[in-house]
Amino acid sequence: MSELVLITGGTGKTGRRVAEQLSAGGVAVRAVSRSTNPAFDWSDESSWHAALNGADALYLAPAEGSMATAAFAEEPQGPVSGGSCCCRRGA
Repeated sequence: MSELVLITGGTGKTGRRVAEQLSAGGVAVRAVSRSTNPAFDWSDESSWHAALNGADALYLAPAEGSMATAAFAEEPQGPVSGGSCCCRRGA
């Protein structure tokens, strides 16, 4: 079974490149942003759960100037542990 990596900011400068590299290596990715389905918006906590659902690992591109990143890291459904930028569920 392949792991699913969630990439926040998946249509941005860094997230897009991370998604491309992982995909090229055969890794399943879900690159999310405000314009994707599911949508992911730092300022809308109701969008977080759908984006996280089923993800095994995470590449976190924090929103500049946003305090939401800390709240996202504490999300009970989230794969984030230890506030790392790239981590796995249960790590």
